[in-house]
Amino acid sequence: MPSSKRNWQKPTIQGFGCANLFFVAVGLYFQVETLFSVGRRHRPIEGAPYDIEAFYIMTAMEFVSLVLLAVAGFYLLRLNRKGLLLCNVVFAYEIASLFVSSVLELALGMAGGKWALVGGSMAAAGGIGGMGTAPQILIGYPLIGLIVLNIARRGFNGHVKTD
Repeated sequence: MPSSKRNWQKPTIQGFGCANLFFVAVGLYFQVETLFSVGRRHRPIEGAPYDIEAFYIMTAMEFVSLVLLAVAGFYLLRLNRKGLLLCNVVFAYEIASLFVSSVLELALGMAGGKWALVGGSMAAAGGIGGMGTAPQILIGYPLIGLIVLNIARRGFNGHVKTD
């Protein structure tokens, strides 16, 4: 394939690197703002006794996701293959965690007993947490990123740095 047909791949990959860093900055702002707000004003919720614990666990998981997305963004800007691999992992994790947490909250809530309290707490935490990745999820960025970056990666093997 002539190289003129592949010119869109390099700026597309680097554009996703910039977008990653943008979403990390916005996500961290929202996450820190929510963390301080919930920490100061939290009141126990009836039927969700473990909501604050679930919130902190969710916040920690989102923080890790944002850090990895930032690292991937820097790699993408340098056209390093590690960025493509890391984006695939982070985006797949974000999509899977959205579905798994929803199913888990529902399943635990229907289980009854103490498990219902755990499921209700997870659902309550989801209502006040999840702000780190909310901007991405809102526009479908993880799904768009998975599709576009993997299309851009094809035929670009020789031009993407591997160190």
